[in-house]
Amino acid sequence: MQDKVERYLRVRREQGREIKSELRHARGYRNPDFLQKMVDHTGIISSGSNFPKDVFNTENLHEEVRELNLR
Repeated sequence: MQDKVERYLRVRREQGREIKSELRHARGYRNPDFLQKMVDHTGIISSGSNFPKDVFNTENLHEEVRELNLR
C-alpha cells in the first residue's frame, strides 16, 4: 500500500495529474448503476459511518431515516 501511495504522489508531483479527476471523468464511472454495483460487490453499508459505533451507530437509526439516505 505504501508503494501505491508513493507512486500516486510521484505521478501527481511530476506530471501534475490528479487521480480523482481522471477517475471522475473516466467513461466506466459514468455508469449510473456503478455505485450500486460497487456497494453490492464490496458489501459496503451505504448508510454507514466512519465514526466508532459508540459515537454514532447507524444501525440504531429509524428505518425511515435510513431509507432517505439510500435514495
